[in-house]
Amino acid sequence: MDKMFRLLIAVCMVASIYAFDSKLDSEWEAYKLTYKKSYGKNEDYFRRQIWESNIAYIQRHNLEADRGVHTYTLGMNKYGDMVRVKTSDLPDTVDWRTEGYVTGVKDQLTLYLYAFIEGNMGCLGGWPNSAFEYIIDNGGVNTEESYPYEPKDGDCMFDPANIGATMTGCQDIAQGSEDQLQVAAANIGPISVGMDAGHLSFQLYKSGIYHDAICANSIDLLNHGVVLIGYGNEKSGEYWLVKNSWGKSWGMEGYGTFTI
Repeated sequence: MDKMFRLLIAVCMVASIYAFDSKLDSEWEAYKLTYKKSYGKNEDYFRRQIWESNIAYIQRHNLEADRGVHTYTLGMNKYGDMVRVKTSDLPDTVDWRTEGYVTGVKDQLTLYLYAFIEGNMGCLGGWPNSAFEYIIDNGGVNTEESYPYEPKDGDCMFDPANIGATMTGCQDIAQGSEDQLQVAAANIGPISVGMDAGHLSFQLYKSGIYHDAICANSIDLLNHGVVLIGYGNEKSGEYWLVKNSWGKSWGMEGYGTFTI
């Protein structure tokens, strides 16, 4: 795969996308005990998402088998909290906007994403991981309406009475693995990624599958956060589908496609 699009392969899935079924809490603990699985906080969240998704898949399949659609049944086993690793098994195209998982395009003006998070660097920018960790530890983040954006540094004015979203965990993707990224984009939802946006070609991008040969090849040179909301292909090649935060005048109404 072409590595022009240097995704931050320190990537976190936005946890508010997926709500666990509380009725399965004890079953999840029993599953881990049965198959001797032990995970840290973030990976536990990630694995349970996969496990619950696979439970639903098993149930649907077995109902169809009862109607004679299939000649075999499925059941949970030690592989039940693992994603399919073959990208050939994934759908050809994914666009999470169609599922209602993508919020509208914002215009961050001169403030870098995640700058508001304690531990980041204010108007000098920051890392999405720090933002997610703050939201998890803080018990949530305020709504935009109750805590509107202001393009200046200042003390945090978080109000627990105005929480708009919470997170229970996030999971990194192995650095450099675009195959893992595609699996996550197909099975989990929108992904927070970082990229090198420090080029005039990116600043003035309008349409088509973006590629710039001088894009940085180092995680230390990533300078912009975006949201990967899917992938697809067209005559000119395969692409990642990305939501930027520079308003709707940038790209295709605030969205862009980047070469895979």
